[in-house]
This record gives sequence, C-alpha cells and structure tokens, in this order.
Amino acid sequence: MLAKETGWSEEFILWKLPLSRALQYYHCALQSANLWTLEPVTTETIEAMVPDSLLSYIDGLVDSETE
Repeated sequence: MLAKETGWSEEFILWKLPLSRALQYYHCALQSANLWTLEPVTTETIEAMVPDSLLSYIDGLVDSETE
C-alpha cells in the first residue's frame, strides 16, 4: 500500500526509509483510504485493560484530593 500511494520502490521502503517515518506514512495512507489503524478508546476498553484494583486506587486518590 505504501509503495502504491507514494510511488516509492520496495527497495527504498525496505532499506532507506526510517521505520518511524514508514509507519507514519502508512498510518496516513490508511486514514486517507478511510480506514482506521487504532480502535477508538471507550470507557469499556479502558476498564477491560486496567485492573479493578488500580481503578479503586485512582478513585481513592481523586476522592482524597477533594477533601
């Protein structure tokens, strides 16, 4: 996809283009094609990733700052 979108050769992409730039260009090419590279973050996905003990600890910190 990156070669098609940019016209660059495979050799250039594999051997001369820094990986960080290649990933950024790939991300932009996907977005221009109306595709997403990351899922939107929701409350449900955060809760699924973060343990309940950590969420309780954070809630305790927030509550103690308001007092």
